Amino acid sequence: MVEIIELSIEMKDYETIFHLYNLDEISLDTQNRLKKFALDRGGFFNQNISQMSVRKKWTQDIVEKAFKEFNFDFKFMQPDFENEERLLCEQRVAFGKYSGEKWKEVPTNYLQWFVSQTQENHNWYMAYAELKRRNKLSKVEAFGLDSEVSFGKFRGKRWKDLPNEYLLWLVNNFDETDSRYILAKATLLYKS
Repeated sequence: MVEIIELSIEMKDYETIFHLYNLDEISLDTQNRLKKFALDRGGFFNQNISQMSVRKKWTQDIVEKAFKEFNFDFKFMQPDFENEERLLCEQRVAFGKYSGEKWKEVPTNYLQWFVSQTQENHNWYMAYAELKRRNKLSKVEAFGLDSEVSFGKFRGKRWKDLPNEYLLWLVNNFDETDSRYILAKATLLYKS
C-alpha cells in the first residue's frame, strides 16, 4: 500500500515547519521515519499538532528533492489560512499605541489606517486578518489584488487572476516579510 503524506510548508527565519494534514492515516512506520527525518535535521516532530520541522529554510523545491531522496510519497496541500487567521487575531500587538493588546481588541479605524500605510511586514498581515474577521474591509481593496504583477512569467496579470499553483509556489519559496509572499497569501485567502 502506498501512503501519501499530505503537507504544506511554512518558512520561518531559521526553520521550515511542515503541516501534516493526514498524519492519523499514516502508518506508525512512516510516522517514525518522518520523526527521524526531522530530528536528524535539528527539528521537531509533534504528533499532537501534526507538525514537524527542520532547522533550515527550505523552499518547496528542496522539500520535494529531500522527500524523494528518502522515498516519501507526498502531496502539497493548500494551507489552512482560516485557522491561521483566528490564531493571528489572538496574538498581541508588539509595537505602538496598542502594544500589549490583542489584535482583536484594536479599534477598526486604527487597523484600517495601519493596513493603508504598508504592505511589507508581518504586522500588516495580522491587522488585515483582524479586519477580515470583522468583515469591514474587502479583500480586493485591502491588498490591491486588482494591481498587476511586476515580475516573473505572469508580469502584467492581476494578482487575483493568478493560478493557485503559482501562488502556492510563491508562498512556499519566499519569506513571510517579502511582498510577493504577502500578496500571494492574500490572493489565496481571497480565492478561498
